[in-house]
Amino acid sequence: MDVLEAIKTRRSIRRFRPHRIPQDVLEKIFDAVGDAPSAGNFQPWRIILVANKEKKEIIAKAAFDQFWIADAPLVLVFCSNAGNMKADFGKRTELYRTQSASAAIQNLMLAAHSFGIASCWIGDFAEPKIRKAFQIPDGTSIDAIIPLGYPAEKPKQKSRLEVTDYVFAEKWDEKGRYAVVPLHETLTALHERLKELGTQLKSKGRPSARKTK
Repeated sequence: MDVLEAIKTRRSIRRFRPHRIPQDVLEKIFDAVGDAPSAGNFQPWRIILVANKEKKEIIAKAAFDQFWIADAPLVLVFCSNAGNMKADFGKRTELYRTQSASAAIQNLMLAAHSFGIASCWIGDFAEPKIRKAFQIPDGTSIDAIIPLGYPAEKPKQKSRLEVTDYVFAEKWDEKGRYAVVPLHETLTALHERLKELGTQLKSKGRPSARKTK
């Protein structure tokens, strides 16, 4: 599965099969996390793997009774710590920490999907309960809860904005020649250009008329 296919076909899944995820696949998924871009290359992410049933139920309860979470074979508590980033970035440290963690989470979910493993990004939970249950130190952010497992459902494609709704040229909400045009317009213009080139080539290939004595 290539990157664009993974992006297009990934879905948030809330029903999982009980099958265990192979260790070598998990290693490749977490290796992809390490390849995510991060501010100053600080790589602030830290991940707690939770496979114990009782602990998964603690997470599900802390996520405001989303009990389906506990059915996933593996649940990740995804954290990040700004650490000594503040010395380099000052007031923008928290923004850069959040951006770095988000890029790593996206890498994780796409890598998992490429192996046929589903996930769901959960951001609504009682942080103090998670922090206490897993002994997460103060100063470390709990960014997401991510269940992982082989999917037991296939959600439908949700509607998306058109590219021209969010790509602007030079300034806000300006659709100009640098903005992306709809695909059918691009193909039409390409077809017309190919016809024009074909006509030019035929014209050049005709033998010139010569006078005979």
